[in-house]
Amino acid sequence: MVRVVIVEDEMLVRLGVKMSLEDSGAQIKVEAACASAEDALEYFEENMADVLLTDIRLPGMDGLELIERLKKTVPGLITVVLSCYEEFSYARKAMELGVDKYVLKHELSEDELVAIIEKLYEEKHIRGGNEKNERPSGRRVSEAAAGQKYRIAYIVLRKKEESHNLCTDDIDFEIAVEVLQEILNIRHNGECFLRHSQEIFCIIRFDEDKREEEMRQQTLDFYENARKSMKKYFNANLYMNVSKVFKELERSREVFEKVKKDESGSFYNESSCLSYIQDGAEKKPIRLGRSEKQILSDEWYEETVRNTENFLWEARRESVPPEDVKNEVVKFIYDLSGLLKKYYAADLEEWMGDGERTSYTYISRFGSCHSLLSYIKEILQALMDTRQKEVSEYNKIARYIDENYMRELSLKEVSEHFHMSAPYFCQYFKKYTGSTFVQYLNQVRIEKASQLLGNPELTTDEVAGLVGIFNTNYFLRLFKKMTGRTVGEYRSDPS
Repeated sequence: MVRVVIVEDEMLVRLGVKMSLEDSGAQIKVEAACASAEDALEYFEENMADVLLTDIRLPGMDGLELIERLKKTVPGLITVVLSCYEEFSYARKAMELGVDKYVLKHELSEDELVAIIEKLYEEKHIRGGNEKNERPSGRRVSEAAAGQKYRIAYIVLRKKEESHNLCTDDIDFEIAVEVLQEILNIRHNGECFLRHSQEIFCIIRFDEDKREEEMRQQTLDFYENARKSMKKYFNANLYMNVSKVFKELERSREVFEKVKKDESGSFYNESSCLSYIQDGAEKKPIRLGRSEKQILSDEWYEETVRNTENFLWEARRESVPPEDVKNEVVKFIYDLSGLLKKYYAADLEEWMGDGERTSYTYISRFGSCHSLLSYIKEILQALMDTRQKEVSEYNKIARYIDENYMRELSLKEVSEHFHMSAPYFCQYFKKYTGSTFVQYLNQVRIEKASQLLGNPELTTDEVAGLVGIFNTNYFLRLFKKMTGRTVGEYRSDPS
């Protein structure tokens, strides 16, 4: 196994090189990835490696000075310079120091770097045998320390104003974990892990003698550095939920499940936040109130919006688990669908134009309380708009019938006038009137006829013709059927 130390001040470059080497399939292990020459020197005080990969330009001591110092204390160390600079002065200095390879970053591929390391390592063994650089003390004091305490931090990432938490389609979670691990390494106080490809959690270590306020400060320091890094490298907000302190490391899985389930900061906050797990009594269920007003009326809409805002406000105040909130919203959508069918014979998914947007799967994706509220308002407004459009269209049809009932008016003519097929028109018309087209037309004609029959100068034949019924006998039967009285009875007593 070839042991490598990387020295590079740009975090993403450093982590990118580390991951490309470890994921190459070669027998290469990155023992340390340092941000400065000073960090590398500290590492080599107690540890050893076979290969040093270093940039030249570093904060403080530069890479060439680092090599010069390590050449005196770590005999046999293979040194590779990865530089952005083509100036001869750098290359000449590197050659004078006996650097094994000087490589320009922009000319190097991942596979070539692996090949360079393997070749240099093989040549070293041919020249000098199979001995490895070893240092007896090889283990860090912090790793050997006994009597430690722990916290687990569960981390969620979400970009500003996005409705869902970041997933593997949005960012490289392995890079994010490496960035967080770098921050933990600053004080050698924890490990960062990736679970199920996109669940990030950290085990933060504390010395046994640390007081509560000191542990809180250490946790806060990690959070602040992590928050800044996630914003810088991924333009994402960071939400961190932290467990209580525990001593038995074998409880990690149990604690992780609890801190993950309790995580609600990302749901109720639009900006990064740090929260601590809370113990308390079982939370009472909170329901999204249903308005008793006529569905899709203006009063119903306004009351439903108020109920939704109050529901989410109370859920936040009580720290209701996000899954419970989403489940209540799913029930609300289901009830809403039933009311539409009951009062309007309408299908919610059809009115929304996209059935997927009202499904449990879709609603469960929301990672933000704010975006969930916007979604519910959008649903309600879309229903109001659709209802208004439908009512407007129905009013046009009713007005057309009212203006043309006095002539022979067919279903075919009316449906074509409104650019509908006859079957669809019949279905649409029945939904909004509760009657067939013929029943509705006859109702209009008989109502108009009732008014005309009050004029003694008009004969029954004339009244029938004026309302578009040109068969008097049919008119007489229809009038009796719809009013319960004959034309003669009605003329004798119109009241």
